[in-house]
Amino acid sequence: MTSHKFSQLGLFLAAVSVLGFSGCRPAKLEPPLIMSLRIDADQTRLEAPEGSALHQLGVSELWKKTTGKRADGERVRIAVIGTGVDYTIPDVRESLWINVGEVGKAQRQNKLDDDENAYADDVIGYDFYSVDGLPYDWHGHDTYTAGIIAATGRSNPAMQGVAPNAELMILRYLGSDGKTFDATWGPVDASDSIRYAVDNKARVIYFNWPQGGFHADGIGYVVSAFKYAAEKNVLIVTGAGNRMNSQPTQFVRQISALDNVLVVAGLDANGKISALSHSGRDIATVAAPQELSNGYFMGHIETNAVQSTSVAAAYVTGVAGLIASLPGMGDAKKIRAALLTSVDQMAVEPIDVLAGAPLSVAKFSSN
Repeated sequence: MTSHKFSQLGLFLAAVSVLGFSGCRPAKLEPPLIMSLRIDADQTRLEAPEGSALHQLGVSELWKKTTGKRADGERVRIAVIGTGVDYTIPDVRESLWINVGEVGKAQRQNKLDDDENAYADDVIGYDFYSVDGLPYDWHGHDTYTAGIIAATGRSNPAMQGVAPNAELMILRYLGSDGKTFDATWGPVDASDSIRYAVDNKARVIYFNWPQGGFHADGIGYVVSAFKYAAEKNVLIVTGAGNRMNSQPTQFVRQISALDNVLVVAGLDANGKISALSHSGRDIATVAAPQELSNGYFMGHIETNAVQSTSVAAAYVTGVAGLIASLPGMGDAKKIRAALLTSVDQMAVEPIDVLAGAPLSVAKFSSN
């Protein structure tokens, strides 16, 4: 199977070259980039302006306790699984996880698995779609969500992530069209991404499922990876889906039953369930802002460039990262329980048609 995928990639890259885009490759992780990583956010400058999604979420109170770094100085590790990330953007770059086994001058991008974890040159994560160590975002979606989760805001305060002192592990399994490589490889790449995150000590995983969903024959493969994360006490956060009046996918129904998973619905600017979001309480656990977001899109800070439940999931992922950094809160079930005690059950009526209740971080912070 591996050789078959490589042959398909070869045909694709040849076609790209013929079309004149052979220079369209992500930037290498050169020494200046490595040296500029892992810069702390300035906690005194953190702001959640009134009218913003951060304000709607109520994150300011939790920032008084943590910004994503544990008492021992270690950052909470959050895996971003989806379209990849534009790791050249300063506020995102400064939050990247670094795999120290692959960053020496001799090791970086030498096409060898120096740390013997089965993946060569995985400095900041891995690209399972293209099978290399450069999980660059050719789509734009998860550069946007990664910024929401943990951008430092140092170069521009308008781009303030929820957990600016957490660290982001970047794993790509979706292409420039937001879809998987194909029906066969998609579930394999998604599963491998999750297992990589778990095995490399991510405490929280943000999971962006593909446009159009997974082929029915491969869903079980992905669900098994979710269960593997459950066995290792790793929390996974994902969106409920973006069609309010249609049925949730079979995939979402299966993962929503797992006790290490939070399925997130989206809120509009008024704190009501968004018309774009699934709203069945049988699948969704909690709701968070889907609108009013700022994020990096096409190299610029944009407002509401992406309006989907994956944005809501990104906000919840950031909050989960903050909670995971608190003493004794690194376990998936504890993080999930803490988040579920932070919902405002009376915020929106009628409650029986909600996709979970709105998240109120201020409520958790006061406990």
